[in-house]
Amino acid sequence: MTSAPASPTPTALDGDTSPLRSLERRELHTGWTVRAVAGPVPAHLAARLDAPVPATVPGTVHTDLVTAGIVPDPYLDDNEHVLAWIGRCDWEYRTTFEWSPDGHERHDLVADGLDTVAAVSLNGYLLAETANQHRTYRLPVDEHLRPGTNELVVRFASPLAYAAAQSVAMSYRPHTNPHPFNAIRKMACSFGWDWDLETATSGIWRPLALEAWSGARLAAVRPVATVEGSAHTPPVADAPVAARLAVHVDLEHAVRAEGSGGVAVEMPAAVDVRVAVHVAGLVTTALVPAGATSAVVDVDLPAVRRWWPRGFGEQPLYEVTVELLADGGADAVVAPFPTTEPTTSPAAAAPREPRAVVGPLDVRRHRVGFRTVRLEMEPDEHDGEPGTSFVIVVNDQPVFVRGANWIPDDAFPHRVTRERYAARIAQAEQANINLLRVWGGGIYEADDFYDLCDERGILTWQDFLFACAAYAEEERGSRGCPCRTRMRRARHPHVAGLPVRVRGLRRGGAAAQRGRGRGP
Repeated sequence: MTSAPASPTPTALDGDTSPLRSLERRELHTGWTVRAVAGPVPAHLAARLDAPVPATVPGTVHTDLVTAGIVPDPYLDDNEHVLAWIGRCDWEYRTTFEWSPDGHERHDLVADGLDTVAAVSLNGYLLAETANQHRTYRLPVDEHLRPGTNELVVRFASPLAYAAAQSVAMSYRPHTNPHPFNAIRKMACSFGWDWDLETATSGIWRPLALEAWSGARLAAVRPVATVEGSAHTPPVADAPVAARLAVHVDLEHAVRAEGSGGVAVEMPAAVDVRVAVHVAGLVTTALVPAGATSAVVDVDLPAVRRWWPRGFGEQPLYEVTVELLADGGADAVVAPFPTTEPTTSPAAAAPREPRAVVGPLDVRRHRVGFRTVRLEMEPDEHDGEPGTSFVIVVNDQPVFVRGANWIPDDAFPHRVTRERYAARIAQAEQANINLLRVWGGGIYEADDFYDLCDERGILTWQDFLFACAAYAEEERGSRGCPCRTRMRRARHPHVAGLPVRVRGLRRGGAAAQRGRGRGP
């Protein structure tokens, strides 16, 4: 087991004895309205859309206007073209919420999904301008929160106008379909596809929340499950095997502004933390000194059952809980396996006044499957032409893939529930499918999709979202891509903990013709 290297502990806040409390998340989903603020609103609707219309978060402009009875269902008749003006307008979402000081050191506005070209303001202050539907934004708001009523506004610019302008600014690149979807980080099929509606909608399409926290928080958790040895045995004889779970943790520390004469000095909160990993009845901990921002906790498991694709065996999944705990004042060292409590170093530094702690600072929960997976690409030939094989091998067993292409299950993905995912994946299972490829013109699907695939033994092939066009490869074009900034939190914390994830990339147009199909 390893932990982050030691770093100097700041002393400016050593005397701070204020309590450290668990992270609290408050969803801001109520009281929203939406109205058109610019663009070609039809004359007969101008009066209605100049006034606020009740809005749903998560949601989109299209679904809000349909619910309000202002526009018809775009799925019916030729309504998608009748409603094309929506994507050419700017829209403003607005709500208010109450807040009072709660004793936490940090407060962040966390937007899990903004579709797409947005300006986010709190109490008249511009927090951020965003232009990427596929990523999460965390915006510090401590300086702008007010006791009492706070006003939150998210203004969306026309995605069609933005894409057209970006296509010119970054130089035109080939693409399918009429609109330059490759010039904006938005679900490509929302601009219309051979199977999809043309909506080019806008909205707060994934949850929006206010998070309050103190001391430190888990910025990312990436469990990596590996199996020792080799399978080489029929699935029916799959005996328990030794395994290792390496939990990679990134931390963010609360910071405070201290200074005089108008000069602000930011420093980490004076708090050591421990990362505790609970899995298969074992608890393993590691110390992360104050100011350190990463750690790896290795958990050796003497006997686990392997995860198999459907048709090859069962799909055992193991619950993993990762807790971030404030250190009680003495130096902790890594607990020897399988001790459940950290030990105290004999060379511990002189104790300082401990800060009161109310529960763990932060908690993440995952499920992991233990397996090996690789892609075999061995030289071969067909009809005298040289090539390579392309074989997915799980637990050293070649898998004959019976796959299908997964596209968004709704033109408005926020409407897809866990139950709907479950029904679709059950249909895939009934069709004898064992792999779903998440197409690169859609979205990075919700956690529910991947969780359900894990339960049913369905492999997933996750495209990067750069489908069917040439894309800008310079920094301006790739800035903000989730796969560049956080690799889908893995995009994304839950991905690394899943039984198998084979990542692919399909790019069309000039980039692919040049043989430059690299990931972002």
